[in-house]
Amino acid sequence: MDPDLNNGRILIVDDDQNILEVLSRMIDSFGLEPISCTDVPSAVATYRSYKENKKTIAAVIMDLTIPGGVGGQEAVKLILDCDPNAKVIVSSGYSDDPVTSDYARYGFAGVLPKPYDIDTLSKVLQDAMNRS
Repeated sequence: MDPDLNNGRILIVDDDQNILEVLSRMIDSFGLEPISCTDVPSAVATYRSYKENKKTIAAVIMDLTIPGGVGGQEAVKLILDCDPNAKVIVSSGYSDDPVTSDYARYGFAGVLPKPYDIDTLSKVLQDAMNRS
């Protein structure tokens, strides 16, 4: 991981506790601080709270499909309404989904395919966090 990106916070939004744990460990290994949420309302509230308290969230990794709630397409709009400069990365195991194949069109700064690997995660985070 680029040393200039250390000490950042990464918000992870996924309904699967195992995914939250794995991603948190991977992100922590980069020297970044993982923050986990299992649903979109709590993720938006967390993002908003950090922003109001002048604490930066460097990027958000958001599952495209979270059962029983707002999906990734709607959720990215909620985060971007809170912060138009937010770096939201869509995460999905469905490579044929239109959102993952044309993520920028939907407001995302990157796409992170499942299953995760450390090298892809590092690259996707660096690319998203370096976007202006």
